[in-house]
Amino acid sequence: MSNKDFNVEIEEKKELYGYQKGDIDKIFDRLDNAPSDHHLLYQLPTGGGKTVIFSEIVRRYLSQHDKKVVVLTHRIELC
Repeated sequence: MSNKDFNVEIEEKKELYGYQKGDIDKIFDRLDNAPSDHHLLYQLPTGGGKTVIFSEIVRRYLSQHDKKVVVLTHRIELC
Protein backbone atom coordinates (compact mmCIF):
# COMPACT_ATOMS: atom_id res chain seq x y z
CA MET A 1 0.00 0.00 0.00
CA SER A 2 1.49 3.35 -0.99
CA ASN A 3 1.25 6.67 0.82
CA LYS A 4 -1.17 7.85 -1.87
CA ASP A 5 -3.72 5.32 -0.64
CA PHE A 6 -3.99 6.96 2.77
CA ASN A 7 -6.40 9.81 3.24
CA VAL A 8 -4.65 12.11 5.72
CA GLU A 9 -6.77 14.61 7.56
CA ILE A 10 -5.06 17.50 9.38
CA GLU A 11 -6.94 18.93 12.33
CA GLU A 12 -6.65 22.46 13.58
CA LYS A 13 -4.64 22.80 16.77
CA LYS A 14 -6.91 23.50 19.74
CA GLU A 15 -6.36 26.80 21.54
CA LEU A 16 -5.64 26.10 25.19
CA TYR A 17 -7.32 28.02 28.01
CA GLY A 18 -5.16 30.08 30.35
CA TYR A 19 -5.34 27.57 33.20
CA GLN A 20 -4.34 24.78 30.81
CA LYS A 21 -1.30 26.70 29.54
CA GLY A 22 -0.31 27.58 33.09
CA ASP A 23 -0.67 23.99 34.28
CA ILE A 24 1.37 22.64 31.36
CA ASP A 25 4.13 25.17 32.08
CA LYS A 26 4.14 24.10 35.75
CA ILE A 27 4.28 20.42 34.76
CA PHE A 28 7.29 21.00 32.53
CA ASP A 29 8.98 23.12 35.17
CA ARG A 30 8.59 20.26 37.64
CA LEU A 31 9.75 17.66 35.13
CA ASP A 32 12.80 19.68 34.13
CA ASN A 33 13.88 20.35 37.72
CA ALA A 34 13.00 17.04 39.35
CA PRO A 35 15.31 14.13 40.16
CA SER A 36 15.23 11.19 37.74
CA ASP A 37 13.12 9.04 40.09
CA HIS A 38 10.43 11.74 40.49
CA HIS A 39 6.81 10.77 39.79
CA LEU A 40 4.11 13.25 38.86
CA LEU A 41 0.32 12.91 38.87
CA TYR A 42 -1.96 15.49 37.29
CA GLN A 43 -5.74 15.28 37.48
CA LEU A 44 -8.71 17.38 36.45
CA PRO A 45 -12.47 17.10 36.96
CA THR A 46 -14.84 16.12 34.19
CA GLY A 47 -14.77 18.70 31.40
CA GLY A 48 -11.39 20.12 32.43
CA GLY A 49 -9.78 19.28 29.09
CA LYS A 50 -7.64 16.29 30.04
CA THR A 51 -7.41 14.99 26.47
CA VAL A 52 -6.37 18.39 25.11
CA ILE A 53 -3.85 18.84 27.92
CA PHE A 54 -2.19 15.44 27.65
CA SER A 55 -2.04 15.80 23.88
CA GLU A 56 -0.19 19.10 24.29
CA ILE A 57 2.08 17.61 26.97
CA VAL A 58 3.00 14.74 24.65
CA ARG A 59 3.55 17.09 21.69
CA ARG A 60 5.79 19.40 23.71
CA TYR A 61 7.66 16.58 25.47
CA LEU A 62 8.46 14.85 22.17
CA SER A 63 9.71 18.11 20.67
CA GLN A 64 12.05 18.72 23.66
CA HIS A 65 13.26 15.22 24.54
CA ASP A 66 14.45 12.17 22.64
CA LYS A 67 12.27 9.75 24.62
CA LYS A 68 9.06 7.79 24.21
CA VAL A 69 5.72 8.70 25.78
CA VAL A 70 2.95 6.39 26.97
CA VAL A 71 -0.48 7.67 28.01
CA LEU A 72 -2.52 5.27 30.14
CA THR A 73 -6.16 5.58 31.10
CA HIS A 74 -8.73 3.35 32.72
CA ARG A 75 -11.12 2.08 30.04
CA ILE A 76 -14.17 1.76 32.31
CA GLU A 77 -13.89 5.38 33.41
CA LEU A 78 -13.81 6.46 29.76
CA CYS A 79 -17.08 4.62 29.09
